Amino acid sequence: MTAITFQFGDQYGLEHYRRARFFAGWHHGANGEMYTLDTLQKMTWTNLGYRLGTLFGTVKHEEIDEVYQWCLRLWHRCNPD
Repeated sequence: MTAITFQFGDQYGLEHYRRARFFAGWHHGANGEMYTLDTLQKMTWTNLGYRLGTLFGTVKHEEIDEVYQWCLRLWHRCNPD
């Protein structure tokens, strides 16, 4: 069996992917979907959005984006490339 290696960089839209996953998770949480404990064991952009969506519920798109941008800046500061 051959291993497949995925490499993501901004040229492949990684920032757009992160943002989309964050928004999806937020909407899942705001709409009352339930993630399993196994799913929540690993912190992902989807799970982060979900956790915040369960806390803050349905808010404006711009407000979710504002929170995402803050999280992204903090993530970049803590994870320099």
